Amino acid sequence: MPAFLDLLFPPKCAACGAPGWPLCGACVGEVGVLSAPWCDRCGRPWEEPMASCADCPPRSIDAARAPFLYAGPLARAIRGMKFSGWHAVGPHLAAGMAEVAGDILPADVVTWVPLSRRRRARRGFDQAEVLARATAARLGIPAAPLLVRVRDTRAQARVGGAERRRALRDAFATRKVAGKVTQRVLLVDDVLTTGATAAACASVLRRAGASSVVLLTAARSLGGPIPGRCVALTDRVEAQARTGSSESARVP
Repeated sequence: MPAFLDLLFPPKCAACGAPGWPLCGACVGEVGVLSAPWCDRCGRPWEEPMASCADCPPRSIDAARAPFLYAGPLARAIRGMKFSGWHAVGPHLAAGMAEVAGDILPADVVTWVPLSRRRRARRGFDQAEVLARATAARLGIPAAPLLVRVRDTRAQARVGGAERRRALRDAFATRKVAGKVTQRVLLVDDVLTTGATAAACASVLRRAGASSVVLLTAARSLGGPIPGRCVALTDRVEAQARTGSSESARVP
């Protein structure tokens, strides 16, 4: 039946609506992929490897990784997953997340940054939970809801780091059913920006007894210089055409 339905309603690109799922060929060429050399602690790509960097998230997070740059079609697909109910995008993003997770494992349990009850009810699902459960299944690690958002906060996407930390103070707690958390925790969210939200969750998990907390997201929003190898494939092809470079451009 699903194959028959695909003939009637072919899957559309989650970024532009053209034929192709989860992204069409044109949009795939515009996806930025984060790759080494990078900061060993947070996975922020640089021209040379380094142990830590100025863009690392707060210290309550031991390490962080993300497979994709939060820009262009990939950003539109994630926004579609969050705000338009396209939760089927989640398992596809989880494939990339599982590939980069090896750098920050081992972990005993996978959990996620939870939405408030109100936002979850409005959206019908929690996008971080979708990503966490799909990633956990790929990694063979159990997933569990260790956290609850006890105080709603306004959207943090356009708020600075210091203001985010103030807004998120006491916004999370461990679930009573979880008991004392003594495991190494892999914390999942959709996008890493400043890391303030994930750090608030990590602090709660550590106070509950977690021995380590590492962060895995589908994408990362970056300011400042980004190495050419990590920008969109089509951007690299166009740049090479302008400069006459014969170096092959490919997704890392």
